[in-house]
Amino acid sequence: LDYQLIYVNSGKLTMFYGECKIVLKEGDIVLLPPETPYKYTNIGSKKISYFWVHFTGGEAAKRLEEYSIKPFPTVYETKPGNHIPQRFFAIFDAFSKRNIHLERELSALLERLLITVTRSVTTGEKQGALSRSIKYIGANYNSDIRIATLAEMEHLSVSRYNFLFKEQFGIPPTKYILSLRMSSAKELICSTDLSIKQIGIMCGYDDAPFFTKTFKRFFGVSPIEYRNLYIK
Repeated sequence: LDYQLIYVNSGKLTMFYGECKIVLKEGDIVLLPPETPYKYTNIGSKKISYFWVHFTGGEAAKRLEEYSIKPFPTVYETKPGNHIPQRFFAIFDAFSKRNIHLERELSALLERLLITVTRSVTTGEKQGALSRSIKYIGANYNSDIRIATLAEMEHLSVSRYNFLFKEQFGIPPTKYILSLRMSSAKELICSTDLSIKQIGIMCGYDDAPFFTKTFKRFFGVSPIEYRNLYIK
């Protein structure tokens, strides 16, 4: 249920976030939002070192917005000598000692870590040449998005765009868009009293039976069944 900030100190991690896959290398940092399943694994035989911290609270989203730290699929590259490991160690040290006013101390140390991250990231994000289309998808995933339109944004052919997208995220853009739609549908089913038809329309499906069929194929249960399971 928390945010999780992961920083790769050395080696490489393959991260699976929903149906997306991306490789994190030394110096990369990524923010995972709440309520989304993920896993990550080491690549190859090289020893890996990484740091992570969970956090939540009423001010978390506001602070992240203030520091312009976006959640996955944005992955930030940081400058060498960025002091990020030291900030993590300070948090671990305070947590292990559990002195008086620990919660306030941890909040202050987390704030310092976020400030250091903001100052340490390079101007470019790992999304690279696909950043324009990724942002467009994020804002319009519930609309009719044509791959040709996305490719044109990046000045690429459709075949080249599909290749680069799959290389970066591990799935084709159509499946990425579907993943965003289903994630949004799941959240609306669990957090609102909207009808299944209304939720389908909000997620880009005017045909309610088709939305139900797609949802069931993606999650293994129908939207109604999923809502009943969540309520229980």
